[in-house]
Amino acid sequence: MYFCLKIIQNTNTMAFKIPIYTLFFLIIFSSCTPSSDINISCDVEMINNKGKIIANNDSTFVFGNKEKRTTKEAYSGDHSIMLTKDNPYGCSHRFKNLRKDTYLKISVWRKSISGEGVIVADAKKKNGERYYVTSKSVSYRDRDGWGQIILHLNIPPDFDKQEFSIYLWKANGDTVYFDDFKIEQLSERRFPDFANKDIEPLNIFIDTIQMQKLYSVRERAFNNGVYESIDDDWVKGMAFYKGNMMKIETRLKGDWLDHMRGKKWSFRIKLKNNESFNRQRVFSIQNPITRDLLSEWTSHQLFAQEDQLTTRYTFLPVKINNKSRGIYACEEHFAKQLIEYNKRREGPILKLTDDTYWRLKKIYKKDKQYFNLPEYNAAQITSFGLDKLLKDPLMKKEFIIGQNLYYSYIHGNKPTSKIFNTDKIAKYFALLDLTKTYHGTVWFNMRFYYNPVISRLEPIGYDGYTDGGAWDNYKRPIFGFVRYGDNITKKNELDCTLYRLFDDKIFLDKYISYLQKYSSEDFINSFMKSVNKDQQYYENILKEEFPEYNYDYNYLKNNAKAIRAELPKFIKYVNNNPDFAKFAFDVVGHKNNYSQGFHKEIPELYVNAYLEKENKKDNTSQIKIENYYTRKIHILGTGNKETKITNYQYPSPTLESFNKIFGKPSYIKSDTLAKYLFFVVEGEQETFTSVIQQYPSPKGTIPEDSLIALHEFENAKYLNIKGKNIVFTGKNIVIDTSLIIPAGYDVTIPAGTHIDIINNANILSYSTMHINGTKNSRVIISSSDKTAKGFYLLQAPRKSDYNYVDFSYLGSLDYSGWTLPGSVCVYESEIDMDNVSFSNNQNCDDALNTIRSKVKVSNCSFSHTFADAFDSDFCTGNVDNCTFDKVGNDAIDFSGSEISIKNSHIMSANDKGISGGEESTLNVENTIIEHCNIGIASKDLSNVCVVKSQINNCAYAFVALRKKPEYGGAEIMARRMQLKNNTTVHLIEEQSRLVLGTQIVIGQEQNVAERFY
Repeated sequence: MYFCLKIIQNTNTMAFKIPIYTLFFLIIFSSCTPSSDINISCDVEMINNKGKIIANNDSTFVFGNKEKRTTKEAYSGDHSIMLTKDNPYGCSHRFKNLRKDTYLKISVWRKSISGEGVIVADAKKKNGERYYVTSKSVSYRDRDGWGQIILHLNIPPDFDKQEFSIYLWKANGDTVYFDDFKIEQLSERRFPDFANKDIEPLNIFIDTIQMQKLYSVRERAFNNGVYESIDDDWVKGMAFYKGNMMKIETRLKGDWLDHMRGKKWSFRIKLKNNESFNRQRVFSIQNPITRDLLSEWTSHQLFAQEDQLTTRYTFLPVKINNKSRGIYACEEHFAKQLIEYNKRREGPILKLTDDTYWRLKKIYKKDKQYFNLPEYNAAQITSFGLDKLLKDPLMKKEFIIGQNLYYSYIHGNKPTSKIFNTDKIAKYFALLDLTKTYHGTVWFNMRFYYNPVISRLEPIGYDGYTDGGAWDNYKRPIFGFVRYGDNITKKNELDCTLYRLFDDKIFLDKYISYLQKYSSEDFINSFMKSVNKDQQYYENILKEEFPEYNYDYNYLKNNAKAIRAELPKFIKYVNNNPDFAKFAFDVVGHKNNYSQGFHKEIPELYVNAYLEKENKKDNTSQIKIENYYTRKIHILGTGNKETKITNYQYPSPTLESFNKIFGKPSYIKSDTLAKYLFFVVEGEQETFTSVIQQYPSPKGTIPEDSLIALHEFENAKYLNIKGKNIVFTGKNIVIDTSLIIPAGYDVTIPAGTHIDIINNANILSYSTMHINGTKNSRVIISSSDKTAKGFYLLQAPRKSDYNYVDFSYLGSLDYSGWTLPGSVCVYESEIDMDNVSFSNNQNCDDALNTIRSKVKVSNCSFSHTFADAFDSDFCTGNVDNCTFDKVGNDAIDFSGSEISIKNSHIMSANDKGISGGEESTLNVENTIIEHCNIGIASKDLSNVCVVKSQINNCAYAFVALRKKPEYGGAEIMARRMQLKNNTTVHLIEEQSRLVLGTQIVIGQEQNVAERFY
């Protein structure tokens, strides 16, 4: 049963359907709020017959002795409270039996030269647990230096019916005066609704039953002391934003309880039914205070400007069941949309599991038992969306490589430049120094993207929580300036892991160069100017709810100044101590004196099991088991379900306890259905269960190492290496093992060179390449046995050029999970191609693939390709006078790119002649497209502008659609066109449009993507 309810959001009116039980909930929720029980006002003018200061509206409330009154200053009347060094407390009152979620608004007017003087609310349980909050910032200012401070007190669920003391206090400094002290009990805190601001609210509706479930989850979190989320915590709801209705699933978000105090809770939100919110499918909303308000936003803008991976981060008002909850920080979650928005190819986002850390926090909070255990060592490397990822064979391989790289970082068995995209990790730490956002480097906060193209990790900047440097535990302007004698101990394993990064000259040189760049006054001034307008806008928005807030516009300038002052010393120290960071290796070790005590909630998280090998023929698997618990364990067996052992182990394998060193792992044989491991702790009766991860344990090996081991670059007889110059020598060169050319060289392939790549070999260069063929003496790069695994140019520092080259019979790299697209691939490089042919490249997805590059492709030909002829992602450049014939899929497929296509001829593409996707801008001129399935396609916010061109004999001349839910429709602008013998002139989806000459076609079709994909 449904009814129609109208809601006004600013100037937008929208009607939508809501279940009748939701309306019942809203009525009950708004009409059954408790009446105010406490309303105390004390202007310090009234005293009783015992000489006590009393509330002027209720003489039973007493606020201390009259001796603390003074007539020296007063906000109203003749008196105020004067607090001094000898008398630092005033207006104290105790409240007994305050119920959970009771809200008290406590305010006082204060006059203080030094800014000292606070309101305090303090409670203490019998077990010693304490709840202590203060407020000292001025919300409103008035005459003669008086300002009002406000404390919003929400009684937490775990302090139900406890005694609370509320008082005024000054710690030190000058004398402080207080007047007009008020304590009000309200049904709930009133938040601004921003109705007079040009910022749209997100309105979330959750029905009674689902809301009650959230209350239960919240209660559980407070009982445990931390929030450990489980799959069953999600509830269903609806959300409305800018006139759009979205089905959602949501749960509470945040480990610490500050995310769920009062009524302003933090949420994780997932969109259903292919909906998206600001081009995101999963995001979080949270109190801006939990991320230090505007400082976090500024850091994100800086990361984004510098092409550093970061989550999208903004502010917006939020309503829950049409009731304002004030302004929220809205942050993108870790999903593929984050990667694609930042113009990278999809790849796993890796992290360390944090269950070990938070379980110990929970036990301490709940049971007051402290355990010193190796939570960092026991943490497993995992990925967001792991279950879905493991079902995709390619993504699973990429995860395993990424896991091995992460393992190498933790254990220091590879240099930084072999684990990370060196440029990105150096930039990341230089930006951390500038912003002081080190909170994101806490081991369970770190997030890394595995870049599948270069097989390296990239850090993701988020959760910095600057707070004026509160999380700057290192207290120095340059994080990498670590010296002998600094506080680096065996008890600080994570710091040691971070400092290992600096024991790599390639990384260190880049780090210093970025410190120089980011600390310069010109850089800071330019950046601050670029974001100033938005900063001021959001600061004003935040002040609606946090009137005392003022962003420090000199924060980055002061940090940069400190870095500039420290840099010369750092550079000198590095030059005089080239191995300055090596001592981190010496002190890394496991903590001593681990706890030997037992708690039933611990062992399951400290025994890790992996599916190491699997034999489908005899239905057996090998399970690897690692014990990080500080007691011996005995393996009982495995099972397909968490409650039953189906494969017993006789005799029962024993794993030694983890103490100062890691014991040897154990390997057991099981069946292929094994999902859980069962074990007992020596001396205990309980049976414990750990999940068997359905992938091998991390080893620290990566495909590139194996490729390099197959071929010694320096000893290649066909290479003439002189200094930093490399020349291919000989007219006919056979390459039968992979050639990897490191960065730092200039490589030349002379005219007339014939290179035959056989035996599954490939050529991969990190250096600039010049292929100098001529019209009469072309360079031929082919494969006589048709096994070649591609020709690749990755991150070349200067512009490369390929002239008069024939690429034929090449495949693409697929080596131990490292897969590179295209028979010829260019990544993060600038290149000019002139008179290059790509033919018969059948064992690959694309003949030519360019990614994040600036490209110029002229007078080139593509023929007989298995899939796409020219695939380009996140590129800029030109295609001029090129031909495409007999293409297995798309002739030209550009995503996230800005490309000009001129004077070209496309024939016989099995799918699309030209395709623009993912917010591409393509300008097509004087081009002929014929005998293709689709002439021109525009997808996902792309704009294709085509003039003076022909589309002939295609099934569809123009198609515009939305393929990915996080994007919108697309547009095609076509003028001065010749269209002949096309079966369907246009197929335009809703929210897309075609302008064909003077005709405007507004999309009416639905679900167009389902017809083609």
